[in-house]
Amino acid sequence: MPNWEFHDPKPIVRIYIPYECMNAPTGNLIGWSNRKTRIICVTGIVRNGDVRSIRDWLRESKLSEGFGYSIRQLGVWFRNDDLTVPSIISSYIVRFEIVACRKKDDVPIIHLSPVWDCSEAMVILYSAEYVQQSALLMQSAADWIDDGENATKLMEGTHVNQLSRALHLQQKVSQKCNISLDVIDTSSCMLKPWKIRALYNAFTYLLYHIFSIVFWVPRCLFRLEECIKNSILKRIILLTFVGKNLLEHYQGFQSLKKYDINNPLCTLRLLNYSVRRIIDIVVGICTIYFLKDMFDTEKCSDELLLVANSIVEHLRLLIKWLMGSPAGLKLNYQLSHFLGTFFLYHFYLWMGYLNLIKPWIAMMLNLTLWIGVLGVSYQISFCIDIFNMMTLHIYCFYVYASRLYKLQMKGVSSLFLLFRGKKKNVLRKRIDTLSCDVDTLFVGTLFFCIILFLFPTVLTYYAVFTLLRLLVLIVQFIPQQFVMFLNRIPFYSFLLKMIRSKTVMGKFSTRTSFVFL
Repeated sequence: MPNWEFHDPKPIVRIYIPYECMNAPTGNLIGWSNRKTRIICVTGIVRNGDVRSIRDWLRESKLSEGFGYSIRQLGVWFRNDDLTVPSIISSYIVRFEIVACRKKDDVPIIHLSPVWDCSEAMVILYSAEYVQQSALLMQSAADWIDDGENATKLMEGTHVNQLSRALHLQQKVSQKCNISLDVIDTSSCMLKPWKIRALYNAFTYLLYHIFSIVFWVPRCLFRLEECIKNSILKRIILLTFVGKNLLEHYQGFQSLKKYDINNPLCTLRLLNYSVRRIIDIVVGICTIYFLKDMFDTEKCSDELLLVANSIVEHLRLLIKWLMGSPAGLKLNYQLSHFLGTFFLYHFYLWMGYLNLIKPWIAMMLNLTLWIGVLGVSYQISFCIDIFNMMTLHIYCFYVYASRLYKLQMKGVSSLFLLFRGKKKNVLRKRIDTLSCDVDTLFVGTLFFCIILFLFPTVLTYYAVFTLLRLLVLIVQFIPQQFVMFLNRIPFYSFLLKMIRSKTVMGKFSTRTSFVFL
């Protein structure tokens, strides 16, 4: 029987070459490589200079600081086909890891050093400009490089992360070092003119300080709140939807507290926040402009009171309907009459409350209009607060009914356990056996039957007021979601995504070709 021997194929070497270097003349390749992950990454080409001058330049620029791999001269790049003779290639292969020769097509011819021990290589052509202009990729690379612990784990990252980190280092050095060598680096292709970049940084810096001044008063209030142990001030602020909106805007600005003008992702967040607030304020001012002539506060306050009185009248009819036989249900007459009288009495209190706030309604409506200078989100929040104020009685009825329902449910469950001869052990959170005499069992059974027979009446009132409360919450839900939409959607990033900007690119595509060695 023949002895078949299977040999594992040699692993493929991945070679990353930027498009920006494809049209470069003959020069020296610089970059980094890792034999464990079988990756060779070309980050630039030096057109002039010998091996010693290139080594000195790499040492002075400190490209490898904070990076897991050493950035060095990888090999030689040939643009002229006449120079790619076997004798010249053999002489360079002995000293370097790679020799690349580009012919008329886009895919270069690769000659690898024997130390790589491979039969084929994958040449990946990528656009370094796309990677460097992406705030997400470059900031991810900067975070990894600044963290010394993660720098040692670089090989565990994806190839995209490795590329972005290497290009981030090269871009960082190209901005700080004056090099006498003629370097074709992939970072120089995307650097903005210094005047435009200075204006851009000054604009974002000015925006940050403008919002710092705007939120100076809320900052003082919330610092005062930190001094109050029981956080009374925060509870008062969060009682209103306007206070919640102000707190959300303040927290959004606080997330930009550690603003770094050289941090692309931080700049993107600041512009997202700024554009969001500008759109909010512009829409609020437009609302003031269109409604100030047709908005009569006195007339609107009278109509609002008429609507409130109409709601009270309909609720009074609903309670009287519950005091009878609603939908043919046979409720306990005495308990239903008691609950109905209790809720009807609150209507008289509610009418007195409306008469008390009647002089203030016109002022609140006028304030709702002119608060639009802070943004349309504050107008909507103030309208929600007015709606909550006008439906306060429904909330009170719901609280009363829910408390009574909860009390009765606890009574039924406890007496049912007593009826079965058991009790609930609160400390050990379990059900234990209870031995009780006949009198205790009789009284417990009697109360259980009474509460059980009164339960349908309480359940009916609870169900009706729960539905009313749910209706109020549904009406509040739409404007609340609109305010949340205004406060959280990144308009600036969305606009950049619509115009296919490279700033918000989270990934990039490559052109891959196999080269058989």
